[in-house]
Amino acid sequence: MCLKETIEQAIFESCPEVEKETNIPLKNRWNISLKIKDSFRAEIGILSGYSAFVQVEELETDNKNSSLVIFKKVPLEDEYTFEIINTDGVSPELAKYTYEILGRTLSKFKRHK
Repeated sequence: MCLKETIEQAIFESCPEVEKETNIPLKNRWNISLKIKDSFRAEIGILSGYSAFVQVEELETDNKNSSLVIFKKVPLEDEYTFEIINTDGVSPELAKYTYEILGRTLSKFKRHK
């Protein structure tokens, strides 16, 4: 399973109220946008053959901060690394959900080894 699909699956498993958005203009046509509980939007995309990202933003707030997590597969290994960007200054709810996605995704990587 590729990185992007693993992240997408982790988000769908995180909450029963997740729907794929088709009317959102995305930077790249291969990216996908998911709406979570009418509270968050997650954009998932591929950066390269070995890396993918998820950017999460709150929907019901004037503060349009977002968090970004980049996952990378170590070439020729069954190991993954991640980098969290932009969690300073975001709401506690957004930070918590970002870390939940991170944990669920890493757990899926571990199960697929």
